[in-house]
Amino acid sequence: MTSIANGDDAGYPEFNQLKTLESLTVALARSVLALQTELNPQNFDYVDITTNEDDKTITITWKDVPVDIQGNVVNYFSDDGFTSTSSDYPFNQSNRLAAAIEVFRFQHKLEIDTVYNNAEQPETKINYTLDSNSDIGSNPLTFSGSATLPISIVLNGGISQTEGKEYLDGSI
Repeated sequence: MTSIANGDDAGYPEFNQLKTLESLTVALARSVLALQTELNPQNFDYVDITTNEDDKTITITWKDVPVDIQGNVVNYFSDDGFTSTSSDYPFNQSNRLAAAIEVFRFQHKLEIDTVYNNAEQPETKINYTLDSNSDIGSNPLTFSGSATLPISIVLNGGISQTEGKEYLDGSI
């Protein structure tokens, strides 16, 4: 399990009840999906999520997220209600979209590290690219990525609930 150290400066306050990086990655992606669905007059469409309860997987697809020349996610959502922290990377982002992308990228970084992914046949579930954008007046880069991650499913009062399932080792 890739556990997250809880404390005042660890993780993001809105998600402090989550104990693993895997569950935080899923929860942040879902929170961006809710934001783009509910508070999005500009019709930004950065994330798609598909849950397959039969296979116990969730597929998160990020597409064309704007990134500046320094590699920082550019947030065009006017007010995302996100509370940031003064913690270390990846928990130091100032908006919901950047937090979701950086936690996603950080989880991939741990996937390729044998300290955290010491399976007999380690595999990565997350893939992403930073692409050059040639549109004049646009941000110079775009982030795109996808992941099919394992989920845990619980029945809570007759309602099916899912969260990211641990598959990495260690703590951060």
